[in-house]
Amino acid sequence: MITVLLDIDGVVADYVGHICNLLQTRGILYSPEEFTDWDLSKVLDPESLNILRELSMQRGFCEQIPLYSGAHEFLGELAKETDFIALTAPTPSLYWTSERQEWIEPWSPFVIHCPSHLKHLVGGDILIEDNLHTVKAWAAAHPRGRAILFDRPWNADDAVFSCYTRVHTYQRALQIVMELSNVA
Repeated sequence: MITVLLDIDGVVADYVGHICNLLQTRGILYSPEEFTDWDLSKVLDPESLNILRELSMQRGFCEQIPLYSGAHEFLGELAKETDFIALTAPTPSLYWTSERQEWIEPWSPFVIHCPSHLKHLVGGDILIEDNLHTVKAWAAAHPRGRAILFDRPWNADDAVFSCYTRVHTYQRALQIVMELSNVA
């Protein structure tokens, strides 16, 4: 079986939608379409960023992040067909690590908490990620691997790179995984 490194937030977990919903409870309106940069400090005003930091430190923040539509089925198929590892960036929250483990448990017992700027150091056959910089760094570090960039508003890039494949659907990501799985 091949090993798939799967980023969680922005790929299967709607972190941005969760942020928008939580901020809305405080009377602050943002829509997911406004998140055109992966760096939240470039999208949120300082007050909203501080409120988000406060909210993210609370118990339940991570476990309440909803799945994107279609992600549940994708995770199920991925779990059946591969050994996949959740490769996720930690936060300063005391609860994040245990909540993330519980969140992904139905599909995979394997979670690696790794800062985004170090994800390229983790080996595997395939990386599925929404951070363009991480995808490029991982592809450069693992030329025999396959990097998949899950298309989101914050990772737009007009340049064409042969080091990764941009996908728009879970079906396409799974198709690539299955093609590589059959070759391995």
